[in-house]
Amino acid sequence: MTDRSNDSASWGSILAGLIIGSVIGAAVSLLFAPKPGQETREEITRRLDNLKEQIEETSKQTIETARMKIAEARADLTQAMEAGRETAAKRTAELSEQAGLND
Repeated sequence: MTDRSNDSASWGSILAGLIIGSVIGAAVSLLFAPKPGQETREEITRRLDNLKEQIEETSKQTIETARMKIAEARADLTQAMEAGRETAAKRTAELSEQAGLND
């Protein structure tokens, strides 16, 4: 279970890094690009649109990964619960037999 929470934290860190890196890269490139105001505004708009698309795509992928991990965790939990029930039933039967309750 710890591995899955680490995976989620890793995805969150990657997403945050991508967003921060994109914003910093866009800001630096705009500061050093000698363009007139209109071109700069168009460039900012274009880069923000691209960044928005990247964020949306990364978010969709992160959500899908999270859904898959949740489904896996549910399946693992269900399997563990069933194994626990079977073990408990067997042990109860063994104890009943030892106590002579099944005669």
